[in-house]
Amino acid sequence: MKNPNYYAVIPAPVLFDKDLTPIEKVLYAHLTVLSEKEWYAFANNTYLWQQLDRSPDHVSKILSKIEKKWFIRISHTETKRLIYLEIGVVKNDKGGLSKMTTII
Repeated sequence: MKNPNYYAVIPAPVLFDKDLTPIEKVLYAHLTVLSEKEWYAFANNTYLWQQLDRSPDHVSKILSKIEKKWFIRISHTETKRLIYLEIGVVKNDKGGLSKMTTII
């Protein structure tokens, strides 16, 4: 990627999770960038591996591990995989979901 012009967020529960490796935390951070507009990411493993210099199988294992820790939720449509962030989203007073603007 040439001269990226964005920043990623690693929420404290992810950042300080001792079971996650640095690359697993970086993948989560990359998902925060990809999900900024739609609240979910739909990047496939090939794209993620190209960004992180890891094999598609390794990316798949990382996503499974992060999902088992409840930091993301993965669902599938007929045409794509959707990866929802479970950290950084809160319920608002009307029962809907709102994205947190500040994560400490």
